[in-house]
Parts: sequence; C-alpha cells; structure tokens
Amino acid sequence: MSKGSHYDYKSRRFEDVSIRTQHTKIMASKILSVIKNQNPKIFVELGTFQGGITLAVHEKFPELEIYTFDRKNYSGDEIRKRIFGNNVHFFYGDILRLSQEEKKLPEGKKKTYFENDIDQAETVIEILRNEQGKILLYCDNGKKVDEINMFSKYLKIGDILGCHDWLAEVFPELIVEGIKGFKVLEGWPENDLSRFWIKVR
Repeated sequence: MSKGSHYDYKSRRFEDVSIRTQHTKIMASKILSVIKNQNPKIFVELGTFQGGITLAVHEKFPELEIYTFDRKNYSGDEIRKRIFGNNVHFFYGDILRLSQEEKKLPEGKKKTYFENDIDQAETVIEILRNEQGKILLYCDNGKKVDEINMFSKYLKIGDILGCHDWLAEVFPELIVEGIKGFKVLEGWPENDLSRFWIKVR
C-alpha cells in the first residue's frame, strides 16, 4: 500500500472519535456503495485493523449484522464498547488456522468458537455456512489470497466476495480456484484497488 493511501474516518455520532483505516476515502465510499446496492444481511470483514471501515459501515447501515476479525485488538475494548452496537461482533485470532487440526480437545469437551478463540477459522466458516440471507465477505487481512481461496467456497449463490489491494497483493492467477463460480460485479473497474464478485453458481 502506498504512503498516504489511508485516511481517518470521523464518526458521525461521536465528535471525539476518529479511527484510522487502511483505505482511501474514495475506496471506503465504494465499499459503502456495494453494501447499499447489494443489500447484504451480514458483513464479514477479515482485517479489522483499528476499526475505521467497521465503524463507517456500522454508522451508514446500523441494522447490518457485522462480524469482524483480526489477529489482535488494535484500538482497545473501551472505545469499541462505547461506539458500536450489539450487532457488531469482534473476534481476535488466526483466521487461517483450523484448531481441530492443530490440537486435540479433551474427551467430551466441545470447543466454543465464539469466545475470542486463538484459532478463528471455524468461526468464519460457521458464519458463512449457517447464516440466512445474503453475505458480503470482505478479505483485507494479512493474507488476502489465502483468505479468498479458503473461505469463498462457503459462500452461496447471490453472496458477495470482495478484497482490498487488487493487483497489488491479489492477482487473478493466484485465486483461480477461489473465484470459481463467481463473476465480477457489473461495471466494476478492472484496475480498481478493490474487487468485488458475486457468486452465480
């Protein structure tokens, strides 16, 4: 990402709240436009960072259910409890590691994946598999190519897949399997820094 390519999102409701994003203002507005036009019921964000895009989406679409993931909490719980509603859910851990494959659980013990577990891949999969209604999955964590290839197969027809850093970190030849059954949203510019697809089969 080039220097100066991010901006601070200023809250509409809290005068003292301004949160850093990893997007330009134009790019953030495009994400909001996709949500408006596609009208998903659930927004799954891989890569919370400090929560700037999370807050922008939440304030623009306060009824939208949001699940957002990152390796750690970059901004602290106090501010998040103050500015986010109960329909915004934060998770911290490794979204690319399946904990059941990494270690065995004690006999008779069932793992609970919605308790800020260190291994969060199953959490993402459960949300993508079990939720009713259209989902928008936005991949913007540290390994976007792996995120697309790992999680896109759990989206259903009509769901939306998006990523940041298109043609900077994410290249078509690296996600051939990940975008099988998807087509680019109509009218989306080829060289835009983000990319959005809809699942059609």
